[in-house]
Amino acid sequence: MKSRFQSILIVCVYMAIDVACIFSAFYLVLLFRPQTVSFSISIQTLFSAADPFKLLFLVWTLLILFFHYINGLYQTHREQLESLEIWEVVKSIVISTIVVIVVAFLLRIQDFPRSVMILNAVVITVFCSIWRVLKKLLVNYLVSNGYNNFNTLIIGAGKIGLSLAKEINRQPALGLKVKGFFG
Repeated sequence: MKSRFQSILIVCVYMAIDVACIFSAFYLVLLFRPQTVSFSISIQTLFSAADPFKLLFLVWTLLILFFHYINGLYQTHREQLESLEIWEVVKSIVISTIVVIVVAFLLRIQDFPRSVMILNAVVITVFCSIWRVLKKLLVNYLVSNGYNNFNTLIIGAGKIGLSLAKEINRQPALGLKVKGFFG
């Protein structure tokens, strides 16, 4: 059982990795499309003084983190399929992108680079999805090798109990170790 501190630490690490993915995507897209923004592209200028585009990127980052949190992407569900987790990533990024586009429209930010916005949404989705697949592979490896496993007692020693035990043993990433049968 994880302590509250461990849970908070995991959420913070996952958020930090997401922030790194998001800013890497911003930087990469801006390198490919430097003519669409009014500032020079470098790591220093990406974090420097106020610019409406940078402010929108900051708001967008916070919205992505918020929607990732709401969609449960800062928890490790070993039973969840990668495709479902990636779908949650896509939903979070699409919703946050729509909100940022609406905010840019309502604030009348002139010459807002829509192509950069859409390209960023795609690259952020790819980066956040890749890191979650890598995380899933790491978790599956750790659990398969005994990390945070649970001992299991199956009630019923008949055909169904035996087939359940066989299925559990075929999926070591669940972290269940059949210790015996009851009844």
